[in-house]
Amino acid sequence: MLVNYLRRTKHMSEERYNKLKHLLIPAGLFSLAVSLVLSRFFAEYEMADFFAGFFIGISIVANIAGLIFMSRIWKKNEVC
Repeated sequence: MLVNYLRRTKHMSEERYNKLKHLLIPAGLFSLAVSLVLSRFFAEYEMADFFAGFFIGISIVANIAGLIFMSRIWKKNEVC
């Protein structure tokens, strides 16, 4: 929502907006990896559980948003 606002008000270039859209899925995968490392190696700490859940939530949101954006691009380019 903030990114769309910045793009519409011309505070963010179209090129940078497109780059951010393409980085959503890798960012989601990275946050999933961080959460798995936290839950695997730091399971004895209570805060590690909180941060693992936080990063899993970020991963879910980033991956779904990335798939939505990429599906629009695929439909536009008729890849599927």
